[in-house]
Amino acid sequence: MQEVLVIQEGKLQVDFYTESEEYLESRILSAGDTIMLCHGAHGFRVLEPLKMIEIKQGPYPGESQTTRFSEAPDSDIRIGGPTS
Repeated sequence: MQEVLVIQEGKLQVDFYTESEEYLESRILSAGDTIMLCHGAHGFRVLEPLKMIEIKQGPYPGESQTTRFSEAPDSDIRIGGPTS
């Protein structure tokens, strides 16, 4: 499911995974950042108290369409930089 996040306050770490749940890398989002998530899987870690807007395609199918899996251990986390 595609979604857009708009960060209003705080910091959020977004962890990116393949569809087979293999960890790829992470990015840190701060106030004013926007991200569109459209492929693979992702996880979140709130780094500072956070206010954000989350926009998803509807209708929302509920938790039955959500897959939960183990997050990457802290020792594997790689923070990627901005892309141009």
